[in-house]
Amino acid sequence: MKERQVPTRSGRTICQVCHISCPLVIVDQGGKTSVYGAISAYGGETVPLYNYLNLLARQARWQTFSYHEMAENAGRCSQATENLAAWISSGTIRHDEHIFVGLGNFVPALRAIYDGRTVGKTVLSVPHLS
Repeated sequence: MKERQVPTRSGRTICQVCHISCPLVIVDQGGKTSVYGAISAYGGETVPLYNYLNLLARQARWQTFSYHEMAENAGRCSQATENLAAWISSGTIRHDEHIFVGLGNFVPALRAIYDGRTVGKTVLSVPHLS
């Protein structure tokens, strides 16, 4: 397994291969994992998935979802948003994000995504217009 170390917003580094594969090593019996999007692979370079057989061995669940699925069920999406907000606020789950400020940074943000220079969610923050 070839490692590719990338920095996170918090200053720590993670192995991009392990970002998905290593949690599968420690998934709990009956645990759940989820996957949303794969924009880092849009440029043509894909990262192989390792340790996926632990899902079977530990009777764990790997669930994918997409924007279209969530848009079709607005009530479920609202509940998920409330749950995620509570878990983030309490520190139960953590996330990495890369924030670009202002519309003038749209192109640099998009380039960073496709070049694989971001980890977690990439956010383009623009001021609220009244």
